Amino acid sequence: MGFFDKIKAAANFVTGGAAKVSVEWNPVVAFPGEPVRVRVTVTSTGPAISAGGLFIDVQANEVLNLPANSQNGNQQISHTKQTFSQTFQLTPPFQLAPNQTQQFEGQFVLPPGGQPTYDGPFADHDWGMCARVEMKGNDPDSGFQKFVVGKK
Repeated sequence: MGFFDKIKAAANFVTGGAAKVSVEWNPVVAFPGEPVRVRVTVTSTGPAISAGGLFIDVQANEVLNLPANSQNGNQQISHTKQTFSQTFQLTPPFQLAPNQTQQFEGQFVLPPGGQPTYDGPFADHDWGMCARVEMKGNDPDSGFQKFVVGKK
């Protein structure tokens, strides 16, 4: 391993750039108590990687935004409350060869009493998922992807 390879490996350790991660899900609209199927694609961006597993982080947040009202002197109010947070393990530890791409499939189930997605005039409730490869340093991930949770 040359000097620049060592620098790149150190940078990937800090930034999570050792792999590219993307996630797809089905059905398009998820429902509480029902499985959500996911397909995660992981590509090593250079040297081989040794992962501690593949995880799906799921979060839901309610966001309140009340605009300022100059007529009665009220200031703008913004508040976020997390309503759900759980990590689902999709795979056990695995390895990828240099520049190798692999797809993983699995599923998770949202809680039966989960609040559906909504967009109101002053409050929203959003769901997001993030596929994450557990590694030493900063875990490579897909970033949080919004998805819709319906109500039956």
